[in-house]
Amino acid sequence: MKSVYTIGATALAAALLAACGGGGSDGAPPPPAPTASVVITSSNQDLVARAAANAVLSSSATAAVTPSANADRVQTASSKPSGLAGARSLSTLLVGLTRGTLLDRTSGKTTAAAPSGDAVRAQAVLSRTENCAVSGTVTFALDDRDGNGQASAGDVLSVIFSQCRTSATEMVDGGFSASFTVVQQAPVLSMTASITYSQLTATSSEGSFAINGSFAFNFTRQGSVDTAQLSIGANGLAATVATASYSDTVTLLAGYSVTATYDSAALPPGGSVAGLSTLAVNGAISAASLGGTIVISTPLAIRQYDIDPHPREGQVQVRGANNGLLVLTVLSTTTVRVQLDANNDGTFEATKDVPWGDLI
Repeated sequence: MKSVYTIGATALAAALLAACGGGGSDGAPPPPAPTASVVITSSNQDLVARAAANAVLSSSATAAVTPSANADRVQTASSKPSGLAGARSLSTLLVGLTRGTLLDRTSGKTTAAAPSGDAVRAQAVLSRTENCAVSGTVTFALDDRDGNGQASAGDVLSVIFSQCRTSATEMVDGGFSASFTVVQQAPVLSMTASITYSQLTATSSEGSFAINGSFAFNFTRQGSVDTAQLSIGANGLAATVATASYSDTVTLLAGYSVTATYDSAALPPGGSVAGLSTLAVNGAISAASLGGTIVISTPLAIRQYDIDPHPREGQVQVRGANNGLLVLTVLSTTTVRVQLDANNDGTFEATKDVPWGDLI
């Protein structure tokens, strides 16, 4: 399993975004994304390329609701064996917990507090505490204003993890809340919510990271296709990572957007295993490790089938200060072409093909 700490904090931040959304919760249109401040040169192009690639791929891994991601949610003591052991990183763990909880509470699969002896109702609030797979608890509290027993428009869901160990080496603490504005189950499943993370933290033997910030999330499921559309609002979304040898803080800035789809019925050419993720991102990220801000876009959408170890199609463009340009073009599931136009004169002064393993 690739550690989130080898990926870097920019990837973490993008994962956090895609997990539950984007789009400011303040109700006002976000301001334009800020201008890039990082000067992209031959000396830092590898660092910028890695940051951009991981930001995009983390968005894909978490915004597109893939079959593996569906298993990435809290496993209680009575659940089947946890699917979290196969998660690619702690960031996937956290965002999977969030997304899985929201979808369960809006799809009718699981109510916030199903009728049972451990469910507590106080006025309009439904509350239930469950044991996590190894130890600790997670508490769900739904301000069920229409009394239907599950999340619906106008309701507020709060989820608090208390030293919740989802595996022997991973623990989740802190919480998040979701204020729903749209919940529809037919003719298509759709949901819009404002999400707030409150020092939601994942720790393992390798280190820890925390998410803080508020944003919006729009999700629809129609037939075999799931779609998540996200954009960060005025307050941004911050992630902090810390290990014995590395620490960084990354902020997804106002206007950063993600559109991700997952088609569970799409077959690869000549293949028999269905599942296709498609991703587009656009916006600015600031990171202490980069010393400033870069702006990322995907003029060609990123496409990856479930059978692919890495994306097979797509292009990422990274703009730096003075409109310097770094382009990452996917050549195959094994190789990416990296091209640098540092002075924005329309000519690439450096081109190299690198294995995916050098970027993530």
